[in-house]
Amino acid sequence: LGEDAVKQYGEDTLCDAFLWHVISHESSHPLGRTREGLDSSVRGYLRDHYSTIEECKADTLGLYHFDLLAERGVISEDVRDAAYASFTAGIFRSIRLGTQSDHAKANLIFLNYQIARGGITVNDEGLYVPDTDMFREAVTSLARELLTIEGEGDYQRAGDFLRIYGEVT
Repeated sequence: LGEDAVKQYGEDTLCDAFLWHVISHESSHPLGRTREGLDSSVRGYLRDHYSTIEECKADTLGLYHFDLLAERGVISEDVRDAAYASFTAGIFRSIRLGTQSDHAKANLIFLNYQIARGGITVNDEGLYVPDTDMFREAVTSLARELLTIEGEGDYQRAGDFLRIYGEVT
């Protein structure tokens, strides 16, 4: 990623993308539904898996909202696409010291999920690069999965998901 993204989008666009993602991430925390009959909070059902799933959900929905913001003309498509590049670079800043924190673990899950679906690929220079169309598809798929886990309060599914995508490869 790196210098190519700065050349492609420009520093101002990348800064706008980063800022919009932070705002959208934080706005995404309260989003989601729980199935009828759950008499406890999602945190209560997901227990030790909750914080990682929640942070990954907020990151993912934050990126999902970029399509909606671009469609409505709130941001340009360049800012949307720059957000994918900015977030991809940010993953490595987040996990560089390990994945003990829920934010870092959530970023690792996002990275592994994207790689598995072709949303992030490694180019000939060894750089991780988002493929805009595949990235968007994987964001939608991941958002659906995380919202379902939280909505159903499914501890087992959350644990399985974390084991599949939460390991450094």
